[in-house]
Amino acid sequence: MFSKDQTAGRVVCLADYGRLKAGAIVPESNELYADVEAWIAEGNTLAEFKGYPDTRLLDDVKQAAMRRINSAYEAELASIRSEYPESEQMTWDKQEREARAFLADSATATPLLDAMATGRGMDKAELATRIIAKADAWMQASGLATGKRQALEDQVKAAETVEAVEAIGW
Repeated sequence: MFSKDQTAGRVVCLADYGRLKAGAIVPESNELYADVEAWIAEGNTLAEFKGYPDTRLLDDVKQAAMRRINSAYEAELASIRSEYPESEQMTWDKQEREARAFLADSATATPLLDAMATGRGMDKAELATRIIAKADAWMQASGLATGKRQALEDQVKAAETVEAVEAIGW
């Protein structure tokens, strides 16, 4: 069975026939086009042209899918981080450690929290509570996105066809 791209003057072999294998693309100028003409002479008709077969390698498609997924993952988390300057983000771990330590024991030394509370003119306990709430919210969002990315990675690895991989999206 064949379909023909009338614009380009090429046929696509849809099923093995003679010397032609499924997926072969044969221009009218190719000697194998005689096989297509023989098939038509047998009373067969060309199928509607629905495009050329996808000849990309499955591993290449999987790698491209993982790049798309990882980019979407980074974009989702970057949208949260974009609300904060990079220099502040570099202090998040220390802010959280000091805030949790302070709320567990108010005698704990917290030089970063002390400076932040002074700079904001805010009670240190209130600041610590806010920092922990934001840290927990970040971990929730990060965890959800990470779990989603990992689940999609599992789906990509398990996919057995190009079509299955292409159906996987963020």
